[in-house]
Amino acid sequence: MKPQTEVCILMRMAKPNKSSPKLPNRKAKRRIILAVVGILIVALTYVCRDILAGELKDEADSLHAAQSKAETQSDRSLLSTQFLVLQQQLAALTAKANIPPASKDYSAIILQDTALARQTRSTLDADFDGLSKLVDKLSWADVNGNLRELRDQVRAQVVKTDKDVDEALTPSSDNDLPRALRVKVAVLEPLATEISVVVFEGATMKAADHVQDGLEKIRIFLVRLSYVFYAIGIGLAVYAAVSGGKEGHSG
Repeated sequence: MKPQTEVCILMRMAKPNKSSPKLPNRKAKRRIILAVVGILIVALTYVCRDILAGELKDEADSLHAAQSKAETQSDRSLLSTQFLVLQQQLAALTAKANIPPASKDYSAIILQDTALARQTRSTLDADFDGLSKLVDKLSWADVNGNLRELRDQVRAQVVKTDKDVDEALTPSSDNDLPRALRVKVAVLEPLATEISVVVFEGATMKAADHVQDGLEKIRIFLVRLSYVFYAIGIGLAVYAAVSGGKEGHSG
């Protein structure tokens, strides 16, 4: 064999094989990627379950608190209205007993009705304000704006009623029958407007119940989905560790 041929053979044998280390390096990189992906999945799952689900629960609790407050105010208004009716009947009986038929002085009746009118207006305003705050809580879910539109309609009636009551209760030295009738209307008008508020309340409470049910379903779905992602993330990390251990043992 010629010396040049021997040198060529030795050079080829001494030349490093570039293809052989590529395969282990690729597998190592793949294991690292799988491990990192698994960790990221577990971290993102934590965000979805503990943060997003927690925020949904807080939003549902806040909505429930506003709904309970509005319902409590409505119950108080109902009792107050019943009390006003009884008080009105008692005032009428007292007026008939104390005021002679020929008398033209209605100051006692006007004084009693003025107090009742202020109370009915205050109750009406409180009921509407409680429901209005609940609608603000539901604004993000009121996509079509139906609740806001209904609130604007009822607000216009409430504002008109407040204005009428203020005009009827304007201080005056007259204690005649026309003024007594105006004050009587000021007592009854808030009660009539309360009917619109009750309709508004029914629509608002129904929407609040639907939103709370939806939030609870989404929260439960996120919690269950988190278990799936946890399993995937942990499975990827375990697979990367096990495959790395096998390759190290075989090597």
